[in-house]
Amino acid sequence: KALKYDIEYSLNGIDWFTASEFRLDSGTSGNRDDYLYLDTPIQAQFIRFQGIEIFNQYGYNLYAFEVYSMM
Repeated sequence: KALKYDIEYSLNGIDWFTASEFRLDSGTSGNRDDYLYLDTPIQAQFIRFQGIEIFNQYGYNLYAFEVYSMM
């Protein structure tokens, strides 16, 4: 779980750009699945989850991270 995170992409693994920002109200609780869709296509070799604010004292709980190409 995370209250705030970004999905970032890179062509070289050094220079990173934000593809999507996720922000959640701190009053939300329970397990959830987040589905993020990009409005415009991007070219990337690397994709990462960049946590910004944790949900609780245990840190981030990331069970799966999947990226799909829609051609």
